[in-house]
Amino acid sequence: MLIHLGSSPLPFPNGVYGPSKAASAWYSIKINMEDDWLHSFSLSPGWVHTELGDAGARSFGIDEETLAKLMIGVDESCDGMFKALAVTTKAEHGGKLLEWTGKVIEW
Repeated sequence: MLIHLGSSPLPFPNGVYGPSKAASAWYSIKINMEDDWLHSFSLSPGWVHTELGDAGARSFGIDEETLAKLMIGVDESCDGMFKALAVTTKAEHGGKLLEWTGKVIEW
């Protein structure tokens, strides 16, 4: 089972999650466009085993086997983000959304 919600609202209580991410993305793009000297992008930590991530998984009713494939631990997320941060460039990543692995994700 692979969950892909695209731009659809998440089906669990957390009304500020989506709008806060949209605002963050907009600022990241605008800052990158307006300041040549500044490299700005958004970085997704992935679906991480945190209080929010685990609550979302329970709300989706996802089985443990699928969760093991989709979710990552805090350490794995943080290590991946630090590696991605070390190699980003304005030309390749500026104004874009990166996942914790460093892969560019479409907005």
